[in-house]
Amino acid sequence: MLIIALFRLKPDRELDDYRRFSHEYIRPNMIKIPSVVRFTDWSVSRTLDGQSSRWQVAEVFEVTDHDTFIADNQRGIGLEIAERWAEWVEEFEVLLCEDLVTNEQKEG
Repeated sequence: MLIIALFRLKPDRELDDYRRFSHEYIRPNMIKIPSVVRFTDWSVSRTLDGQSSRWQVAEVFEVTDHDTFIADNQRGIGLEIAERWAEWVEEFEVLLCEDLVTNEQKEG
């Protein structure tokens, strides 16, 4: 299962500083969360039609399942990461995604 977090930094935070924070703290610790299989983060450069996006950063990560990740995010290292992440983030949207074909097979 996939999670995509889109967010914009607080006005007093700079993207270059967040890059360092991610490299030094977010990336090494996200993979310590038991339900996280893989984690990457990206700066958002523009939309497909060439317009600027309201989002500055996209995190894309694979998890064992959504409910376990949500629980992991409320305790231990997951909670610590969430609290430190919130110090940087002005607005966000988190998308919980399921594999389209696998999910169809389960439903059928």
